[in-house]
Amino acid sequence: MLENISHWCDENKMLINVSKTKKMCLCSKHKLSVMCNEPFNIFINNQYINESQREQVLGIFVDATLSWSDHIKYVIKNFKVNSSFSSTKKDQEIFKS
Repeated sequence: MLENISHWCDENKMLINVSKTKKMCLCSKHKLSVMCNEPFNIFINNQYINESQREQVLGIFVDATLSWSDHIKYVIKNFKVNSSFSSTKKDQEIFKS
């Protein structure tokens, strides 16, 4: 399948930036420990694709279990830093880490 994608990109004069391309095994936490513990090698244009457990795509953090926890932590952290909204005691209690 990757050969088809690579071929399509070549035909349409598009380049795959292998240095920005990552592979990720997507599944539940339980299956991740069972099914994805064996490394799998993927190559595009004879270049190895690195594995990642978490990536930011269009501003949203995606992890191997499709959990929202990393993204929510990031949003709350940036909200607390950039907001003058958390000035009341009630707001400070809500956004404590």
